Amino acid sequence: MMEERYHRIVVDGETYYREYCERNDRYGNELLTEEELIETLLGEVVEDEITVDHHRVEMPFGAWWTKPTRT
Repeated sequence: MMEERYHRIVVDGETYYREYCERNDRYGNELLTEEELIETLLGEVVEDEITVDHHRVEMPFGAWWTKPTRT
């Protein structure tokens, strides 16, 4: 389980995120934008990339995935 959490920090109206470790009550060195934080977290939790044929993917409750249409 991850011990690190992130705190939202607003500086001059701009939102950033900074890693915080409760165990030793310390902050990480970097301020991250929301996009950087998302990339960091995805990099930590996504194990593999799987490519599938969208025609063969079954969605929950028996619904089949269909390509979105623009309105």
